[in-house]
Amino acid sequence: MKNLKQTFQKYNIPQNAIGIYGQHPCKSALLNTNRNFFLLCTTKHKIDYWKQFLSLQNINLKIALFEPSELDIITSSNNHQNIVLYVSKIYRKSLIEYLRNINQPNQKIVILDQLTDPQNVGSIIRSAFAFNFDAVCLLRNNSPTETPALIKASAGEIENINIIELGNLVQEIKLLKKK
Repeated sequence: MKNLKQTFQKYNIPQNAIGIYGQHPCKSALLNTNRNFFLLCTTKHKIDYWKQFLSLQNINLKIALFEPSELDIITSSNNHQNIVLYVSKIYRKSLIEYLRNINQPNQKIVILDQLTDPQNVGSIIRSAFAFNFDAVCLLRNNSPTETPALIKASAGEIENINIIELGNLVQEIKLLKKK
């Protein structure tokens, strides 16, 4: 197996990059213009598919070939669907920043308090998007950071909804009530 640290160095992947996996999460991430892309890892059976997808989207991205068993190790899962994409994390806006930039009244926002399981949070993000919510608020403390498991559980919908980071929940709910 290729040494993952050597792969990071060879392709200049930053230490804080995350490796997301699965076709839907990776496609959604590749369509998100707010992400930086560092490397797409795939297998010889899927390389033509991903080359065509990148070409159609006018995305210039390095591709590295791995064996499926190597992707199993990289992702600690066999549920990667032969794709791992190294990307920057999504920027979490503050509530004030979000409110300053909204154009429509009556925004629908989900506020999550004390949820720490990434898969539960990812599922809620997926559901919030499906029900046309505008944003999901997560606490700065006591909420999961963006992880491959959270992104996979969201089925890539984390790319299509605003993620807001809250500091003091009580004060920020008061701010929302004023708006």
